[in-house]
Amino acid sequence: MAGVDPSGSFPQGGRPLSSLKEFLKKQAQEQSASADEREAARDEWVEAVDRLVTRLTDWLREADSDTVLKIEPTVHRIREPRLGSYEAKGLLITLGAREIGLVPVARYSIGSIVGDAHGETIRHGRLDLTNIEKKYMLYRGKREQEDFWVIVDDRDYAAKPLDQTSFEAAIQSMLE
Repeated sequence: MAGVDPSGSFPQGGRPLSSLKEFLKKQAQEQSASADEREAARDEWVEAVDRLVTRLTDWLREADSDTVLKIEPTVHRIREPRLGSYEAKGLLITLGAREIGLVPVARYSIGSIVGDAHGETIRHGRLDLTNIEKKYMLYRGKREQEDFWVIVDDRDYAAKPLDQTSFEAAIQSMLE
C-alpha cells in the first residue's frame, strides 16, 4: 500500500490510522445527535404530503359529481440522504385507460424554477403529477409556519400558485 509503512500500522508521517471501531463509534455519535432532527423533518414532510393528498382528493371528488374518476391512494418508498428511508402517500387517478400519478419525489429537492428570488427558494418538498406525456411538479414553500404550494409545468417551468383552478386545469390537460 502506498503511503503506509511496511508494518501497516502508520501512514507515512507517523500518525496512526483510526480503527474501524473508532470510526464507527464516531459515526454513531454524529448520527445520534442528528437523528432527532432528521426524524422531525421527515415526519413534518410526510404530514405535509398527507395534507396535500387529502386536499387534492377533495378537489377531485368535488369536480367528479358523476364519479367517473377512480381515485386510489398509493404509498411510495423514498430514500433521501438527509432523511433516510420513509414512506409517503400519493394517488393514482384513472379515467378509463388514462392514468395520472401523484408521486412524492423528495423533501429536499434541487434545481431552480421560475419564481425563485435570488438567494431564496420555495422548494421545501416536491411531488410530481404525471402521465406518460406530461408532468407537473408541485413544490412546497413555507411562510412562517404555513405551507403553500406551487404547480410548475415541466414544459415552461413557470410557477403558479396551486389552487383548485390550477390543479383542475392540470388534471384536465392530462386527461384530454
